[in-house]
Amino acid sequence: MSHKKNDGSKRRGSLHDRENQRSPLHVLRSEIAYQAARLIAEDGMHDVATAIQKAARQLGTTSKNMLPDNVEVDAALRLYQSLFQVSSQPQECLVLQRTAADTMRWLGQFSPWLVGPILTGTANLFSTIELEVVTHNPKQLELFFLNEGTPFKTQIKLDRKMKTASTRKNMLVYEFSFNEFPVIVTCFSHHAMRAAHHTLGDLRRADAQLKDVEALLSA
Repeated sequence: MSHKKNDGSKRRGSLHDRENQRSPLHVLRSEIAYQAARLIAEDGMHDVATAIQKAARQLGTTSKNMLPDNVEVDAALRLYQSLFQVSSQPQECLVLQRTAADTMRWLGQFSPWLVGPILTGTANLFSTIELEVVTHNPKQLELFFLNEGTPFKTQIKLDRKMKTASTRKNMLVYEFSFNEFPVIVTCFSHHAMRAAHHTLGDLRRADAQLKDVEALLSA
């Protein structure tokens, strides 16, 4: 009996030692996540991956093993906002959610989805309204803008969320302003392509259509 107890103590001690050895990595990951959150909250960085990379460089590391994931940064951002922006950020996000709903009504014939921090609740005055649509003919969207007298820009973006080069597709993105708020609309050629884009465990890829946004606002 005594022999088994000693073995258990050794195992627990060994595990404790391993945890202590790992703790510097956990601390650094947390520091990078916090710094990335600060860059998003205070400096207006939109892209989480870019914020993580910049935060890591500022803290003197480029090792991928040290980098936090989007979930860790989202948690750090929510904590940062609850500590330092509690009097401003919720109201800023609410204004953006209402404007997003108005934009979605305006684009109603295209059945847009809202994605990004405006939906997840971490948006601030730097945030852009992010929408997605599925259309076989993006020119219909351009014609809509022209008929509405809305200036717009287009760009082609590679879907870097797909893990392999063979599955990455170019996506057409429209940029415009609605009631002086910046908006981007990403076009997918079919629902399967959009579904693949949303199956990578990315917290910031939650989505909602207009009825869901309206329910969020009325809650």
